[in-house]
Amino acid sequence: MGVLGIKLFTILRNLGEDKYLKYLMLVPAVSILAFVTIYPFIYSIYLSLYKVTIQNYFNPPFYGLGNYIEELTSLHFWNSIKVTLTYTALSVLIEFIAGLILAIIFYEKIGELDSWWKKILVTVLLAPMMLAPAIVGVIYRMMLNELIGIIPAYLKSIGIYIPLLTDPTLALLTLVLIDAWQWSPFMFLVIFSGLHSLPSEPVQAAMVDGASKLQIYKYIVLPLLSPIIAVAIIFRALDAVKAFDTIFLITAGGPGTATETISMYIYHRVFTQGDFGAGAAITIITLLLLTLICKFLLKFLYKVS
Repeated sequence: MGVLGIKLFTILRNLGEDKYLKYLMLVPAVSILAFVTIYPFIYSIYLSLYKVTIQNYFNPPFYGLGNYIEELTSLHFWNSIKVTLTYTALSVLIEFIAGLILAIIFYEKIGELDSWWKKILVTVLLAPMMLAPAIVGVIYRMMLNELIGIIPAYLKSIGIYIPLLTDPTLALLTLVLIDAWQWSPFMFLVIFSGLHSLPSEPVQAAMVDGASKLQIYKYIVLPLLSPIIAVAIIFRALDAVKAFDTIFLITAGGPGTATETISMYIYHRVFTQGDFGAGAAITIITLLLLTLICKFLLKFLYKVS
């Protein structure tokens, strides 16, 4: 055993000196990544080039760019893009403003509270973010129900009737506010953490020079926070673009197609109409759309900062 142990140690030591060992250690992770992401992506490209339906799934005819042309010339597709961009822009904007205001309030005032109250307030504030989107969808579907929902009942009790889910514009705005309720805590958490990581010297120097709170936040704090804010906005924008669970459970894309986002449109094309080729083509187009959104947001946010 002693000789065997020495030989094993020698082999491991030689491997450690091998310049290719670091690449060898990456093989398991890269293999898993290739299986769960790269293969489905390549298969989606393959499906998008064929007219794949339930009837001919195992022997589909080649369709070339037909699926892409059909979708890019479809008013239904462009309506889902418009709804998605509107939903994403409004929800992320509200979440950023709410998260920024809450983070500044907590940063300025939370130090005056006892530790016990700090934990309670932060826990309550972060609670919506901890809920699964499907749970949020079920809860708000019940709360917004015209017959048994608590929100319509309260509005009727004070003499107000608002068709929150039957009016096209109000239905989309309602979904935006629900998304903002759930994910503003994410913005708060990121910005609040960023505020605590900033260097204190620039702020102290500005205070000595007589700068006001507003000037300090406008000219010092926000520019220093801009990389953190950019990352938070991009994360939330990507998440909002692919939102599905909450929308499906509350409105299912209705009334009509007023709240049908691109994810809902893909769902209907694939699982309702059974057109897998078109669904794959829309997925590829959505990926390109997300890439453009990220590039635009990065340029815009760093230009502003």
